[in-house]
Amino acid sequence: AFENMKLSLLNASHTLLSYPSFLGGYRKVDAAMHDERIRKFVRAFMDEDITPYVPAPKDTDLEAYKQCLVERFGNRMVSDQVARLCFDGASKFPVYVMPNLEKMIADDASGKRQNVEFKRVAYLFAAYRHYLKYQVDDNGDAFEVADPWLTVDDHKAIDSDDALDFLG
Repeated sequence: AFENMKLSLLNASHTLLSYPSFLGGYRKVDAAMHDERIRKFVRAFMDEDITPYVPAPKDTDLEAYKQCLVERFGNRMVSDQVARLCFDGASKFPVYVMPNLEKMIADDASGKRQNVEFKRVAYLFAAYRHYLKYQVDDNGDAFEVADPWLTVDDHKAIDSDDALDFLG
């Protein structure tokens, strides 16, 4: 149960903040987390998109764990490079993002949860595609993508003018 909580909260949140932050010109996680928009985005993702699907292990205070993660992400002394979080997204999405997205879709389709919002996850996919396709951040700085497991077909979908090809 703890491993599922970690994958869903820590790793998925790292993935969520990585591409929008990198595209926004942030290179360190702590700097990105000091941007209130990103901090609120990450916390809303944890609270609304992850928490309903992550059973907390016995004797675990899920709210305290989430707050600890947010504080850790914003701590300059243990900060990480955003580029490292962006590395190998093709391997991270199936493990960290898709399981909860599939649960969100199932709950929305069945009516189990009302008002399921997909905007944060949709924004993550859009940012990931933009990162892969254009390889330039909002400051106009070009960068190299480090995503070694992308296939020829993946690159065709990324390069397509139709964003739906990327989701296919």
